[in-house]
Amino acid sequence: IYSILNKVAIVMVMDAQSPLPPLSTLPTSTYPPSSYPPPSYFESVSVIHPALLLPSKRTGEIQKKLGELVFQQPKRKRVYPPEEGLDFTKEDLEAKYDPRKERKLVLTRLGPDAANDGVCFKEIEGDSEELRESKKDKVWTDPRVSSLLESATKDSTANDDDNAIGSTAPSGKCCVRLSYIKLSATPYSLLTVDQVLRRILPTSENTNNSTLDNSNDGDYSKRCGDATDNPIVEEIPSSFEIAGHIAHVNLKNESLPYKYLVGRAILEKNRPKIKMVVNKIGTIENEFRTYPMEILAGEGLDAESTERLCAGEGGEVGGEGGEVQVKIGPQHRSLMQVEVREH
Repeated sequence: IYSILNKVAIVMVMDAQSPLPPLSTLPTSTYPPSSYPPPSYFESVSVIHPALLLPSKRTGEIQKKLGELVFQQPKRKRVYPPEEGLDFTKEDLEAKYDPRKERKLVLTRLGPDAANDGVCFKEIEGDSEELRESKKDKVWTDPRVSSLLESATKDSTANDDDNAIGSTAPSGKCCVRLSYIKLSATPYSLLTVDQVLRRILPTSENTNNSTLDNSNDGDYSKRCGDATDNPIVEEIPSSFEIAGHIAHVNLKNESLPYKYLVGRAILEKNRPKIKMVVNKIGTIENEFRTYPMEILAGEGLDAESTERLCAGEGGEVGGEGGEVQVKIGPQHRSLMQVEVREH
């Protein structure tokens, strides 16, 4: 499931509108840090998942019973509180319904049930489009789910007043009942630096696939900016080296208009390990093999990080990064220690 959603995210890259205005409209030749889009930009597409409303006290028991049918993705929740307007109304609250006594358990999407004309539950007049879509999922036909719902229905039928026996559901409803929830297809917290930058920067991949979505040139310009104005990034600058809590990049000319966005992406996706992102802006010309750098994101140099940068130490991350002299770092540190002792 997770790999499928990653493929969905790649398709969304091609179809999503670029958050960047044409470079010609800016007073400078570089996008400012404020151009970095909010997390909501990356989470604009939602996926409807089937879900069960159930008593809070039975959450663990039912999760264990359903096993792999429960929604499972790394770093994502599977239990949520009920939603007002969807799972209960203001009238329910006035009738002393307490939403804190219920939880919404997200189930795995298994797709429409083709053997049952794509409908697993009878559609009722007044059902929302999202609920009708959720009812088509064949997860509802699994014996474990169907028996759970059937048992809850029988218990509800056997008792005319559910609240009288301590039911957590609104009056007249089963204690375990079907629902749905909208979850972001690509949560910002799960995206890598490479995936974030592919959503922001105009890349050659977007250009090559611009004809796949039946858009004309004008539409594509609105999504990715004017191709004759905004530099196309041939290689996503997601690689970097680390010295202390500093990430060091060596950006190519094509990426310089987006340097602050690159720095922000690296900083946000590698916190708290990374506290600053710097870019090499010159060449090594002196006997100490140092070079000028500019800060792209973050702030603050501690003594250890400053020493390691001066010594040329670092650790390569995710491919080729900058030109920090990693191999001669230990020699630099030894010379610095000798210099300190002599003075």
